[in-house]
Amino acid sequence: MKTRPTDAEPKSGLPPPLAPTARDANPWRMSAPPAAAPKLAREPKLPHELPRRRKRGASPDLSRVTPAHLRRIPWIPLLILVFIAGTGVQLAIRALRAGDVEAAIGALVMVAFVAFMVLRRIRKSSR
Repeated sequence: MKTRPTDAEPKSGLPPPLAPTARDANPWRMSAPPAAAPKLAREPKLPHELPRRRKRGASPDLSRVTPAHLRRIPWIPLLILVFIAGTGVQLAIRALRAGDVEAAIGALVMVAFVAFMVLRRIRKSSR
């Protein structure tokens, strides 16, 4: 025995559509405006209280600067370049054994890049 006339109708799987959003609806809560803080009168600073400006071209204070060789580990970039060069040589050897000259040229370009970086570092350190 059916008690409601809607039970005879098949239901769709979707819920009814939502009501349209009002134009003045705001999903974010607005905080209350801050209370006006009383402004305090400031006294002018004396010349010895003003922050000092450094003169242009003056040498910086080097007492707090650590030397470059202590700040970073110098062998990590060289280790990365060695891995890149080793991978390039390995790829070039595999490509030449397989007879793929184009792939070997690409791998040798990678090795040439590493050689360029090493030569640049050597020239930079010799200055």
